[in-house]
Amino acid sequence: MIKRKSRAQLFTGSSSSTIQTLKSHLNDWILFWIGKRRLLLIGFLFIAAFGIRLFHINEPPLNFHATRQYRSLLIARGYYYEHLSTIPEWKSQVARVNQQRQGILEPPIMELLTSIGYRLFGGEYFWIPRTISALFWLIGGFFVYLIARKIADPTAALFSSAFYLFLPFAVTASRSFQPDPLMILLMCASVYAMLQYDDKPTNLHLAIVILISALSIFIKPVSLFVIIASFLTITLIRKGVQRLFADPHVFVFFILTLLPTLLFYINGVFISGFLKDQARSSFLPQLLLDPFFWTGWLTNIRSVIGFGAFFGALIGVMMFRPGRPRSIMVGMWVGYILFCFVFDYHIATHDYYHLQLIPIAALSLGPLGSLAANRLLEYNREWYWRAAIASIALIAFIFVSYEALLRLADPTSANRVKVAEEIGGLVDHSLNSIHLSEDYGLSLEYHGELSGLPWPLVSDLEWEQLAGVHALNAEERYNAWFAKLSPEYFIVTDLQEFNKQADLKSLLSRKYSLLASSDDYMIFDLGNTAVLKR
Repeated sequence: MIKRKSRAQLFTGSSSSTIQTLKSHLNDWILFWIGKRRLLLIGFLFIAAFGIRLFHINEPPLNFHATRQYRSLLIARGYYYEHLSTIPEWKSQVARVNQQRQGILEPPIMELLTSIGYRLFGGEYFWIPRTISALFWLIGGFFVYLIARKIADPTAALFSSAFYLFLPFAVTASRSFQPDPLMILLMCASVYAMLQYDDKPTNLHLAIVILISALSIFIKPVSLFVIIASFLTITLIRKGVQRLFADPHVFVFFILTLLPTLLFYINGVFISGFLKDQARSSFLPQLLLDPFFWTGWLTNIRSVIGFGAFFGALIGVMMFRPGRPRSIMVGMWVGYILFCFVFDYHIATHDYYHLQLIPIAALSLGPLGSLAANRLLEYNREWYWRAAIASIALIAFIFVSYEALLRLADPTSANRVKVAEEIGGLVDHSLNSIHLSEDYGLSLEYHGELSGLPWPLVSDLEWEQLAGVHALNAEERYNAWFAKLSPEYFIVTDLQEFNKQADLKSLLSRKYSLLASSDDYMIFDLGNTAVLKR
């Protein structure tokens, strides 16, 4: 005789079955979205990364290396005004003079793209160059993902991409109006093309590697160390030491990849001379034995990725499979280290010179992130543990995003723009002034629509001392560098810097009259109307 279950038993059994079913469905859902739909997750990360970079995107770029960004803004304005007939002649003249005075450091590709954006949207909007830079950086992140998929696993690729996209320093730097985001994009694309070439070493794949590598190095030559070291290590694994330099592909790669940049810089350094000072200031061999270099290098590593990520990345390299995966990462690290030794002064003093470290560290951290994620999911199979892990990851994502957002807003920018505009009116938009300013007067020239030459900062005087340049006092420097140009005004907006240069302060107050002053600036009249005190 079959016993029938009571109503309570039926209810309890049904409830228990329903709960188990819900648990099973929830667990399957989590596995589905984590394991089966990684592309959707990576898509979400890229969209969120772009969204973060839109925060305060139209503010003046004063909070991150304003010297470099305003240099590019002045060049882009010059290109834009060339095709604009509706502006007063004086504005066009100021823009033209400022563009010429910026000289050439790299091919002005970003500036030309920005000027085209100005014409398309009908004005000089800060969001245009920032959006271009941010998009280049995000596309670079796509290649980071592809590289990680080839040398690690999908989870490592996801982790590497997230680190590359949401590192707070990267969020700020990636929308900076400089050639660096485009250079990083092409460097990452070059490494991925090398992996494709290693899979199928055909002439077509080699041509793609050469084209992308040559473009990256041409845009900013600092990428050549990582690119060349990566190509050599990946070829070394496939060919061996004896056949490495006997391979005609290696010879062709070196010649064609470096030729455009060599021609440009041979002309700039030895023929036309427009890059001579830049080359001289980049490498000071005596710095390699100076604690200044080593402490500056470590300080900038901490500023860019943090010591935890740095040492984790070094450990992560050893977690890659022997052979091609590990060799390509070793090659990238060797390239970065060689680059740091060659550009020793900038490595010690400029944090954005370490941007190449971000994709390298991101890729190196991939295996660590993958190991941690897989272990957590392996030992915590229940749905509530997986939900807790997902919640922790979401909280970490929100925290990192919030920290990145804090870096993007600059509450002082409005006042600094107002001060620059006021100064421009006081000096009647002079074309011939001297500036002592936080960013060598470039933001002052842009917003005040005036032009001039920068007075060196204390850091420049320290570089002269490191380089063994003969020291000049303020009057000697003025007579040697500026007097023959008959400058009209000396504009001081960095009052702290002014107070540090006692000889300059004495020279100006002793010989020249003060035209105007406030809590934000001082303007000394040096022109024909100046009352010279004798």
